[in-house]
Amino acid sequence: MPKVKVEASKGSFIETTTVREGTYIGLLKAIKEGTLNWNGEERPVFRWFFVILDKKFQKDDGTIDYATVEGLTSTKFTPRSNAYKWWSTLMGRKPAIGEEVELEDAIGHVAQIVVKNKTSKSGRTYSRVVDVVPVPEGMKKYVEQLIETYENSVEDEDYSDADIEEEEPIEAETEAEDEPEEIIVPKKPKKKSKKVAKLD
Repeated sequence: MPKVKVEASKGSFIETTTVREGTYIGLLKAIKEGTLNWNGEERPVFRWFFVILDKKFQKDDGTIDYATVEGLTSTKFTPRSNAYKWWSTLMGRKPAIGEEVELEDAIGHVAQIVVKNKTSKSGRTYSRVVDVVPVPEGMKKYVEQLIETYENSVEDEDYSDADIEEEEPIEAETEAEDEPEEIIVPKKPKKKSKKVAKLD
C-alpha cells in the first residue's frame, strides 16, 4: 500500500465536543439551518452552537481549547417554541407578536445552557443543549470574567461561512420538537410488570 500524508481540512468547520452532563455558561457562536430526520420525514431545524466558557479541554496536540456543544430547535418562532425562548433568554427580551427579529442578533450573547448526553443508533455519544436559561443575577460578575478570559485566550472565529462537521445524520429527538401536541405518537401496549422496590 502507498504511504499517505495527513493534510489539513479545507475550509472552516464547527466541531462539537462531548462533555459531562450539567449546566454551563454558554456563549452563542452560530445558528445554522439544518434538517432533522423524523420517522423518515425531513424537517427543518435551527442548529445553535454554544462555546462553553467554564469548560476547557486538552486537544490531541496538547493545546487547550474551549468545548463547543450544539442544540436543536424547530424553525417555529412562537412564544411556545424553543427558538423563541432561547432567543429571548439570550437577548434579555421577549419580542411581540408580529415583530420581525434577526435570529443572528443573539450571536455573541451569553446564557446558562443545560447539556444532556445522547447515544446514537451507531453507539456514538454526543452532547446536546436541551435548555437555555438566564444567568442568575449573582453570577454576572463571574460571567464577565469568563468572557474576558475567553476573549483574551482565543482568536475570534467567524462561523458565518463555516460548514458543520457531521459524522452521521441528525436523528429525531424530543428536544427538537417544541410543540409536541401537534405530533401524534402511537401508544405502546401496556406490559404487565412485577412490583419492584423504588430507590429514592
